[in-house]
Amino acid sequence: DAAIASADKALAIDSKNNRALITRVMAKLNRPGADLADATHDLESYRNLNPMDNNVRRLLADAYMRARRPEDATRELEIALHNFPSDRQVRSTLLDDYRIAQPPRWTEGDQLVKDAQSIDALMKDPQWLTTEATWLVNRHQWAKAVEKIRAAMYYAPKEERYVQTFLSVLLDTKNEATLLRETEPMI
Repeated sequence: DAAIASADKALAIDSKNNRALITRVMAKLNRPGADLADATHDLESYRNLNPMDNNVRRLLADAYMRARRPEDATRELEIALHNFPSDRQVRSTLLDDYRIAQPPRWTEGDQLVKDAQSIDALMKDPQWLTTEATWLVNRHQWAKAVEKIRAAMYYAPKEERYVQTFLSVLLDTKNEATLLRETEPMI
């Protein structure tokens, strides 16, 4: 509440004080029983002043999801991705939104994954490759999923989380022979 009061004072002096606006939004979103409508209004105001700010678009998408407005959340992420196609966090969140949509938006998600193939930074980013592997598991494209998580392990060989995801993907394939062959050297 102190952060909100302080931000309100700053905004009373300068209604375009972006830092104060974001501070107030974050305080509102983190309060128990958050007033999502009020926080969303602040985020929309900020976004309208700063349409290229992907951080605010991600926050707004999260607020929309919390307010059970998934179509609005997806729209914000699609615009953010259009602004910055190599933004891994936006791309990953959008891919997850497509997966959980009712009904799932498999075609759009597949296109999102395909579009990432032309972005070198993503093709060498183990976090994106893991996200892509998870998508492919959901699509029952086991071989491609294994290929992507192998690439993630290649780019981050000392990261245990990628090995864990690799093992999880192998378990999902339900191919015991491959699982045994791949894990034997690890023992």
